[in-house]
Amino acid sequence: MMLMKENSKKEIRIPKELTPVNAINFSKYVDELLLYDEYVYNFEEMQHCHPFGLLCLASAIRRNIKKRADSKHTFINELKTQGGEFAACFGFYQSFGDNEGDIKEENDQGYRYIPIKRISAQNLHDEYQSDDVLNAKVDKHAYSLAHMLVFDKPQKVKDAVQYCFREMMRNAFEHSASNELWVCGQYWSSRNEAEIAILDEGIGIQKSLASNVRIHAINDEEANEMALQPGLSCALGTYQDPNDIWQNSGYGLYVASTLCAMSDGYFILSSGKSSIVLNKEGQKLYKSSQQGTAVCLNIRTNSRALLSFDNTLNKIVEEGQKKAQENGEQRILSASKITTIGSMIKHIQTSYENLQEVTTINHYDDLKKDIPFNEEVTFFANSINRKGEIIGSFSYNGKVYRGMLLNVCKFNRGLYLERKQPATVIVRKYKEDSGLFVVLEKYKYEKVVAKSQTIN
Repeated sequence: MMLMKENSKKEIRIPKELTPVNAINFSKYVDELLLYDEYVYNFEEMQHCHPFGLLCLASAIRRNIKKRADSKHTFINELKTQGGEFAACFGFYQSFGDNEGDIKEENDQGYRYIPIKRISAQNLHDEYQSDDVLNAKVDKHAYSLAHMLVFDKPQKVKDAVQYCFREMMRNAFEHSASNELWVCGQYWSSRNEAEIAILDEGIGIQKSLASNVRIHAINDEEANEMALQPGLSCALGTYQDPNDIWQNSGYGLYVASTLCAMSDGYFILSSGKSSIVLNKEGQKLYKSSQQGTAVCLNIRTNSRALLSFDNTLNKIVEEGQKKAQENGEQRILSASKITTIGSMIKHIQTSYENLQEVTTINHYDDLKKDIPFNEEVTFFANSINRKGEIIGSFSYNGKVYRGMLLNVCKFNRGLYLERKQPATVIVRKYKEDSGLFVVLEKYKYEKVVAKSQTIN
């Protein structure tokens, strides 16, 4: 046991740039401090704050106060900088017991942010007074948070943000062994960027996975890597109620991390002594000191991945299912034998970006006159335009005609184009729009494709 030095004082200078990575490193620094009689937290240099950085630093300060309860804890220069004033509006200081500053209401004075909120299961039960299970109330609250942050964005973007809030909050309540979590967020309209941060101070990912004897995660680094794999959860190999629609399938972290990367953003998972920072270029590991689990989701709201969220989600899950099958039992034996999430994202991103956007197509009179109505025609996809319409070739009576296929199920469109599998379509009618002959009507996949689909 380390003895306290009499009348000793330690100044803790908060970084100027409280970026996510800086916050991870600084939180580790605070946790590793020696024992002093007094700790002075100096905010005079803090300028730029990110939601994740604020949550991580606040958590580190709370831990230090609790761990060194016999020491004096002093806070100075909280409002000296613009960054410090903004942190006050965020409720940053109040979150660790310093009452400096006033929390501003959401969207006040043009701000687009969600102040730091402490959410407990009891809070949700009190707010949504219904017979719904906790996860249903989490879903309702996720909707409220998403609308607050990106209320003026297209519905698909709001759906994506709601998904991120919901899955991360569910993970916290289901696996942290904690009854509460912390959440905040911010939207920068000038660069179409949104950031969501969620933190719990529970048992952490390694201990959560260790609750299942079939999962062997030796340390925090390995456990965090495994947690990002599709189809893996602490319930792996145990009975799961098939009628429970809220049962965590082990895809929440995988989908959220992949979605962030595909939207040209980034994803951070910090738990215990290890943190993963991931984007479409790959991932980096950092040493950390995080009680429980902290997650950062950064997304670009104008990205193609979010604007076509249903298609993106379907594609991520489909690739995840394939990878889970390929990993098989390996995913519960050794993280070193698992394909990294970074390489998976590159694969998905590549196939997704191969769907080239096309704005024009030639005027084909022959298409209209040569293919009768109600005839079965083989269609081969090769590209997609900005409206989501599929460009390809129609093969009929030994001739090939270029054209556009509409009315294709949005959930299957990405897979259809990626695999280049032919579909049998029934030509019902034509529509001339801006010189384009468009084939409308339903279709059916060849058996080899249909087997992999969940939605007709």
